[in-house]
Amino acid sequence: MKKYIQQKSVVTLIFFNLIGINGSWATVPEVDPPQSEPAKASADKADTKKVQAVLSQVPLYFIENRGQIDNSAVSYYVTGKGTTVYFTPDGVTFALMGARAPLTLPSPLGGEGRVRGGGAVDTPPQQQWAVRLEFIGANKVTPRAESPLPAKISYFKGPKDQWKTGLKTFSKVVYPDLWPGIDMVFYGKRSQLEYDLVVHPGADSSRIKLAYRGAESVKLTNEGALEVSTPVRTIGEGKPYVYQEKDGKQVEVASSYRLESSHDSRATSKGQPQGIASTLEHSPVGAPLVGDLNPETTSPSFPNAPIGNTESVAYGFNLGPYDNTQPLILDPL
Repeated sequence: MKKYIQQKSVVTLIFFNLIGINGSWATVPEVDPPQSEPAKASADKADTKKVQAVLSQVPLYFIENRGQIDNSAVSYYVTGKGTTVYFTPDGVTFALMGARAPLTLPSPLGGEGRVRGGGAVDTPPQQQWAVRLEFIGANKVTPRAESPLPAKISYFKGPKDQWKTGLKTFSKVVYPDLWPGIDMVFYGKRSQLEYDLVVHPGADSSRIKLAYRGAESVKLTNEGALEVSTPVRTIGEGKPYVYQEKDGKQVEVASSYRLESSHDSRATSKGQPQGIASTLEHSPVGAPLVGDLNPETTSPSFPNAPIGNTESVAYGFNLGPYDNTQPLILDPL
């Protein structure tokens, strides 16, 4: 799965001070003569490619929650420009920000927004929306972080005794044994959030079932990818790539997504309906959000909005024959 997160990249500039033995400045080497415009453009292009290559290897930072997020169910989260992703035992919530296109209505309607000529409604230039990826029929698992990163995050908000400093960061978040013998591993580089489903030997891959709640639509593209549409942005998952390791090589297994009918996501992980207040009140999705998602100024706020549509679209995977005695990796590209 690739979900694009415009994460702020941290670039360290190292200045080499040429200092002699006695502490004085060393002689600065001669500067090359000015380049011609075509040569300069070519050099700039080459430098840009080098920078992009370096930044493409910058990992996403999964940040631990030590109380800076106003929801104790959040174990870890990833922040980016216009996107924050929260990892909880009940699923993964995507808080998205973007411009919502004006609605075209057959006749003027009341409510939020201003009706213009032709039936178009003005909406705020920036709107936030939440979508949750849920685990259907799964065990309720507290996600754990793996592969610590050297970076530490600090938030300075309110009185000093409320500051959160030295928060640990990680490059992976794992839901172990989400379904019996099946792990879900989230990771990413630069602006792409991805996941793998690891099916251990003997586990039943047909038990894997996920669902998006809060989306306007979930559909398959002609290329076999999964497209999840919201009023502010479209996210999704690429065509699945499924493989097993044999003799040091990846052997691909035929695969595709399998969409299922909408269902009421108020069901618990074991499929038993519960009261909506106990299961959903802290994870509102499918409705405009309020809260600051800008990590530059403060810690992000977990989506806080009225409960939206409880209907969700579930999906699984169609798989070809494979060796059930060996691990199987499902990797939506």
